[in-house]
This record gives sequence, structure tokens and C-alpha cells, in this order.
Amino acid sequence: MDANLLLALHALLEERNLTHAGERLTMSQPAMSGALARLRKHFDDELLVRTGRGFELSPLAAELRPHVAGAVEAAEALLGNQREFDPTSSTKRFAVSMSEYAMTVLAEPLTLLLGEQAPGCSVALDPIVDDRDRFESQLMRRDLIIGPRGFDFPGRMQPVFTDELVCLVADRDLSGTGVPVRWGDHPVTMPGGPALVARRSGAALIPAVCAFTTTGMRITFGAVVEPRPGREGLQAMTQEVATFFARQIGLHPEDWHMLQPFFPTRAETG
Repeated sequence: MDANLLLALHALLEERNLTHAGERLTMSQPAMSGALARLRKHFDDELLVRTGRGFELSPLAAELRPHVAGAVEAAEALLGNQREFDPTSSTKRFAVSMSEYAMTVLAEPLTLLLGEQAPGCSVALDPIVDDRDRFESQLMRRDLIIGPRGFDFPGRMQPVFTDELVCLVADRDLSGTGVPVRWGDHPVTMPGGPALVARRSGAALIPAVCAFTTTGMRITFGAVVEPRPGREGLQAMTQEVATFFARQIGLHPEDWHMLQPFFPTRAETG
């Protein structure tokens, strides 16, 4: 087997997807399909078995996976000193996954730093997925993942930045005298306290929701809500929070436990 087929086999076994494996090696899908056909002939095995809309590893492929990964890692270690990274001449595009909150903190300084020290390089950012199976695939296709401490990430780790979060809890605006916003298609009112406190104190206002997953509770942070002056600014800040909550609750409606009705009933509205 030649070295190119070894790399193709490694990508296919890790990604279990022709398109993603091709992206990983900058190969077209037809070229990756051709590589898979040659690998199937070489091993006299399907390697990737179609199940519904995806693929699963055959028993032989599952047995080969750690051995192939070890062989590729050994080859990269052997050749590593011959391809040192030169930021002044490199045109590499780095793939980085991080939380949405980390993006608001790091995206701008990271872009400026690349422009100064590696002008030919670029970075592609995307959020960390919350599905364990998809996360393993994402981990293998990224140059860097930035997440909160406590996650059991394999590989080398080091702290990037620290921050302090203060939780402001505001109940629904049961009095009806809060800030008017839209919750999806519904006109409602929400407490303006969090936006007001953030504006007066200079602290960042970051909405967050909790949802239960198969691996436990997951907290999702939204983007930083920028402070705005005046009553209209307070309304705009609160609307950003409402929009984030509505979107997240739409993704996890089963976790939205309300003790009292949020929207007025038809009888109340006439």
C-alpha cells in the first residue's frame, strides 16, 4: 500500500464520511471514492458499511483503526522536523472550534495577531458541537479546540484565558411593566434589570440557558450583548436576550419548565 492510500484510509476510518475525509485531505469526493474502492480491494473488505444516511466501520475497519492511527502518527513524528512552520511565508488555513462566548472574546484579537505575525494565514471558526459522536469527528478535523476546563479533551492542553462570570437571575415580568420585546411571533415584556445592571456597571451581559443532554446538563452561552444608551438601547439589549432565549428554547422545548403561563391566554386577550 502506498503512503497516499494510508492517509486516505486514516481519514476514512476517522471521519466515516467520504466528503469529510476528502476535505481533510483536500481531495475531491470522486477521488476519495476511488481511494476507498482500492482500499476495499486491497483488504477484501467493505471497511465502511452504509447504515441509513451514514457509514459505520466494519469489524475489520474497527480493528485496523488504532493501528493505522499509530502508523500515521509515527510517520508525522518522523517527518515533523523537515516541515517546520514559518508564519511569515505560510498560507495555511487553521480550523478552530470554540464556544460562542469564546468567539466573542478571541475572534478579534486572534485575527489581528494573524495579520501581524502570519499575514498569509487565515482561520475558520465554528462552534463546538454538543453531540459526543460528532465531537470526536470534529476533534480530529480541527487544528485547535478552545473550551471550558473540565472537558476530557485528548492531546496537549494549556489555558488560553480566564474570566469571571456573575449570574443575574430575573424572573418573568409578571407585572407587565417591563421592557416590551418580541418572543418569536409573540409581543411580551421582559425584565430590564440584567441589561440595566450591565450598562451601569460596565460588565458584559451574556445570556445563558441550561439544557439536559444524554451526557448531563449543558450550559450554552450567547454572544456578548453590547451596551446601548437610552430607553431604546435598553429595549434593544433586552431584545437580543429574548431572541437568544427563544432560539435556544426552540432547540430544547422539553426542558422549558414553567410554573406559570408566560403568554396571555385567549380568554385574557379577548
